[in-house]
Amino acid sequence: MPVRYCVLRAFFAASLSMLLVGCSQPELDWPGADGIQVPANHDLHEPSWSPDGRRIAVAADTAMGRPSGELVIVNLDDESSLRLDKGCPFQEPHWSPDGTMFLYVGCDDISVTAYPDLKLVATVPGAYADWSPDGARFVIYEYLTTAPQRPPAVYVADQYGNPMTVLFSNNRDESFAFGGLAWSRSADRITFSFGSVPRNSTAPLRRDIYVVGPDGTGLTVIGKTQADEFDPSWSPDGQWLVYISATEYSPVAVGTITFAKADGSCVVPALSSERLSGVDWSPNGDRLAVTYRNQLYIIDIATMFGEAFTHLDALCASPGSP
Repeated sequence: MPVRYCVLRAFFAASLSMLLVGCSQPELDWPGADGIQVPANHDLHEPSWSPDGRRIAVAADTAMGRPSGELVIVNLDDESSLRLDKGCPFQEPHWSPDGTMFLYVGCDDISVTAYPDLKLVATVPGAYADWSPDGARFVIYEYLTTAPQRPPAVYVADQYGNPMTVLFSNNRDESFAFGGLAWSRSADRITFSFGSVPRNSTAPLRRDIYVVGPDGTGLTVIGKTQADEFDPSWSPDGQWLVYISATEYSPVAVGTITFAKADGSCVVPALSSERLSGVDWSPNGDRLAVTYRNQLYIIDIATMFGEAFTHLDALCASPGSP
């Protein structure tokens, strides 16, 4: 099925105006966006909205991959924050379907933590994970394997972490890069970001967004462009994805918040800016959580992008769309 790229007349320019807050805090001047102060001295990325829509977990780490960072939970009711496990780089926070636990990658690799008691329940070495909608299974990306003959892979596992179905794997002769995963809460599909790079290559990172059923069928690549696409998130109805697509790297990366139909038939770029590092769709579908440098923003989709973005199917089917 050919991919339709909708070129929007109201497309935002890549260079957005910026304001300086205080002495050194950069802030983007976005209509329909509320900035949330996060007490972290590191770059933020991979925001994750709780199922009740009242909290956001966000990862924070230093630039250049230095092993320092923390996990921050922001309460949107009063903008209070809870900082966890300082001193480790964190990635991929995910809430359980009932909002009582979350997963994140830190010093102990994958950690499953109960919330709000913050009791460590279990750790899984060398892996990223997200829960199934019923909380009884996991989708896991295992990047460190105990069996030398088994390459890094994305697979569905039972509640104890035992592999059930391999969804995707790559050749050990290539270096690889992972960019996030998510299990749709309303449709039985899984998305993940992955890219393979030949060894000794100096080419920019190029990850693609994949969608697959939990039984391993229907593997689809969304777009398959030359951009680096990462941090996919599902719409509440499971029909659309939103992710970051980075296309420029000098002097800094320029990312585009991009919407895509889950079957790959329509891709809609929405807004471009330097240093976009993560995006997550709110549970009720009207907002996005976006990270930019060390700032967290809550974006109202209709105000920021226009009312057309609240009816994406109609937007893609509109006359004159390529």
